[in-house]
Amino acid sequence: AFGDIHILVNNAGVGFAGTSLDEIDDKDYDWVIGVNLYGVIHGTKAYLPGFG
Repeated sequence: AFGDIHILVNNAGVGFAGTSLDEIDDKDYDWVIGVNLYGVIHGTKAYLPGFG
């Protein structure tokens, strides 16, 4: 279709703007890590076959 992929901008990020740290529990942090870290890892792995 379009050929090889030469550049990937895999940007993901969520957070809790305006929320103090004492209001955020471990479940919330797990969600943030899931999106911010694992989302980028899984997105990159999905594109690996197309990298030239």
